Amino acid sequence: MTDRARAALEAALAPRRFRAAHLAAGRTGEVLRVEVEGGPAFVAKLDPRGDGGLETEADGLRLLAAAGAPAPRVESAGPHLLLMDWCSGETGVAPDAAEDAARALYELHAAGEMPFGLATDARIGGLDQPNTPRDSWLAFFSEHRLVAFARAARDEGRLDAHGVQLVERVAARLADLAAEPASPALLHGDLWAGNVLTGGGALTAFLDPAPYHGHREVDLAFATMFGGFPRRFFDVYRERASSDEPGVLDREFWSDRRDLWNLFPLLVHVRLFGGSYAQELVRTARRFA
Repeated sequence: MTDRARAALEAALAPRRFRAAHLAAGRTGEVLRVEVEGGPAFVAKLDPRGDGGLETEADGLRLLAAAGAPAPRVESAGPHLLLMDWCSGETGVAPDAAEDAARALYELHAAGEMPFGLATDARIGGLDQPNTPRDSWLAFFSEHRLVAFARAARDEGRLDAHGVQLVERVAARLADLAAEPASPALLHGDLWAGNVLTGGGALTAFLDPAPYHGHREVDLAFATMFGGFPRRFFDVYRERASSDEPGVLDREFWSDRRDLWNLFPLLVHVRLFGGSYAQELVRTARRFA
């Protein structure tokens, strides 16, 4: 831990004494478990660059908590340090927690409101995520998710001109491929198994959100990308949400719309890693273009 990180922790926890241990290496810096003498445990995320990403993450956690979702309480947030409550559990949705996790996600989504997007931008995987509000979901997804990220991937040397053209063609015909949702959902925005904790038959926390108001199927599609969510999770969610959003998780979702919505997380991974993700993106975009 750097002197700057220790100073930030001391300032946030003063006058309490603490000890810190390495937990993981995050995208911005080290992640620590911090134990306070005679008190609770925290998770500390460090960012030596101090570019505002941790403060943005804190805003997202507070937004989820304000909507009633289980999320770590933010103790302190600044350019170089995010300090939040330690939450017990293991990553992914354990089978005995599938029903509670589906309920929690449904209730988070129910807090959505117009317009689509959010008053503030977010971060996803360390990348800026524009949330400029739009009255149309399809226009929002087309402009701020597909086109914006495809062109950024091109500018970063991760995607060639042909790949960008395919994504732009999908964006231009999005209204032929999907419909506007019945109502906006408050999305987690980065819903993969590593950002979900469960334990004791319940969801204990949503982590590292990239929130905005959008189509609930975007979260559900993202949840299928890397596993960690049992089929029971999707069945329970469909039972709860079918009256709000007819057709949610129907056959066409599994055969088509899931891959359509997942063009966005694929673009995120193209920008972060390139390689095989770019090839998968081109194959998927060609299906819809």
